[in-house]
Amino acid sequence: MEIINYFVGENTKIMVVGDVNQSIYAWRGSSPEIMLKSFPDRYQPTEYQSSQTFRFSSKLAEASNNLIAHNKSRFEFDCVSASGTPDTKVHILQRGVLL
Repeated sequence: MEIINYFVGENTKIMVVGDVNQSIYAWRGSSPEIMLKSFPDRYQPTEYQSSQTFRFSSKLAEASNNLIAHNKSRFEFDCVSASGTPDTKVHILQRGVLL
């Protein structure tokens, strides 16, 4: 956000793409709060939700949704796999052992 703030003037229109559920770079200054609060407070953006993913199947989407639901800082929507997306293998490990 610091880079965006540096380059954006008063009449500048910008488009950014991000996924608060993939804000994993806290060690580099990232935080879900940037996308959830700081950015909207400063730029009053129009938000568009990506309705489907073509990257993985519904089996992995369901597993991801169940895990991500525990995040306190998130947008309230689930990942949905597009119909016809090839199956994705999901393996469950417990203490490093494949179940």
